[in-house]
Amino acid sequence: MTKHRILVVDDSPAMRETLCVLLAGAHHVHAVSAADLGAAQFPPCDLTIAAESLQNSSLLPPAARLWLGGDPDRGGLSRRFTPTELRRRVTEALRAEPVEVATARSDWRLRSPFLDLPAQAVVDRACATSLALHIAGEPGSGKHAVARAIHQRGGGPFHVCDADKPAPAPEEIRSRPATLLAIGVERWPSESQRSLAEFLASPAARNLRVISTATEDLAELLDRRLFLPDLYYRLTLLEVRLRPLRERPGEVPTIAAALADEISDRLGRARPTFTDAALQRLSRYLWFGNLAEMEAVLTRTLALAEQTVIDAGDFLFDGSAIAPTVAAGDPAITVANGVAPQAVSGNLNLLIHELAHEFKNPLVTIKTFTQHCQHTLLQAEPDEMRFAEMTDRAVDQMDRTLENLLAFTRMPRPQPRDVPLHSLLGNLTANGSNDLRGAPVTVRVDPEQTSYALDNLGRALARGLPADQPLRLRFAPPETLLCEVPPGFESTNDTLNKLVGDGEAASEMPLGIAIASAVLERNGAELRLERDGDTTTAMIRFPVVVNEEEGQKRNGTSQSIDR
Repeated sequence: MTKHRILVVDDSPAMRETLCVLLAGAHHVHAVSAADLGAAQFPPCDLTIAAESLQNSSLLPPAARLWLGGDPDRGGLSRRFTPTELRRRVTEALRAEPVEVATARSDWRLRSPFLDLPAQAVVDRACATSLALHIAGEPGSGKHAVARAIHQRGGGPFHVCDADKPAPAPEEIRSRPATLLAIGVERWPSESQRSLAEFLASPAARNLRVISTATEDLAELLDRRLFLPDLYYRLTLLEVRLRPLRERPGEVPTIAAALADEISDRLGRARPTFTDAALQRLSRYLWFGNLAEMEAVLTRTLALAEQTVIDAGDFLFDGSAIAPTVAAGDPAITVANGVAPQAVSGNLNLLIHELAHEFKNPLVTIKTFTQHCQHTLLQAEPDEMRFAEMTDRAVDQMDRTLENLLAFTRMPRPQPRDVPLHSLLGNLTANGSNDLRGAPVTVRVDPEQTSYALDNLGRALARGLPADQPLRLRFAPPETLLCEVPPGFESTNDTLNKLVGDGEAASEMPLGIAIASAVLERNGAELRLERDGDTTTAMIRFPVVVNEEEGQKRNGTSQSIDR
């Protein structure tokens, strides 16, 4: 039986405690005093049991109502109720769902916890007055969901316009109240802005509720003369900013609980509970896609979960993490002495996302500071140019690194096919002779993902090696590529030798090797690190071709090249 969420609002501690005791077995009950109602954080509820004096309160969430001390014929419940009477009246109220609850299902995102109190105040004013509302926020912050909820509260036709279709035809509006949602207005060209401004000034827009959204600051665009003043002032009679989740870590558990309940109801599954560790992980994660990303993660997790208690390790942050499976007793990533690369785990995606977020904002600051230094600190033009060049190069290098990491987290399910091995080597052979180019070696993998993995592996192995001592590539049957690191270069070999020796450096494995290992594993390949004297070798064994006889014929000879 599905448990409903019930909110109890009453100033009597005894009444609140009694209702919690009597209803807690069959429902989820949350109780607050009337004085604490405005500041309380609670998920959407199915029924509100409140004191009769609160009938005109705007702070109560939209839900079915049962008034304590009110007329029983008008949804009231005597304050001298019996336990049996209480349970009966609660069941009736939940079944009845008055007309106002139809809007409750749509506008629950207009209340706490999805809107903070300042945003909720502006949205309430927009709903009460029908003044034009501009909603700003990062991608995924819920701008369109808020707009649709506002519309559904008022009803009427709903029109969405963008730069390609800036306004509905007048005959579509007619005389009925309607809502016009203008999305992404910061990207509209001047002609589309002018067209919308003219439409909003016309009699056809008289009955329109206008809502606009943007991810950039319209006031800044106005100052830079990139946004039409007439349109700006028509759209921003009221303004609200939806804060990103990373600015609201304390509210994330409540938001997640509310989303999880909605998703569970939609999936027809029991509502879950989260462990403290799970809530801590949700609160600490940076949510690059905000509410949209959280909803995707929770939907994926709850749809595939086999239990109702969700722990930190149960969250599926990446859809591609579901795909790879390795048969028991046949690990896809090994090292010669049995020490597996510890960085290749389900937490690698989370680590990369956190690392990317920590770097992205400072990159902007560094570039701004560099431009300032060029004009204030350096006088000699050659030094100034060299300073700017070195800084830009360093920033670009960091930016490329971050894009590489994020490319790993977005990687979809592999699509393997038979491809020539030499076509996958990329940067491994970019700076040397390429004897493998003509070798008839075929492997069955996803070519884009494998090229990406080998590129990361090559950069990690060759870091610090001079041009005259390149990596040495060899091929050995069946379908194995060998990458030898020349001896004598401590910057490259120290960590690798420890890793394949006694495992002391397993936690210090170069990130490029960890990424390569994970991607190769997804493609059914096996990575091994071995040491022979002072030489460290990375061995990549690819899936054997289906036609074994043909594979031996094609891949039976050893080839070698230098990089």
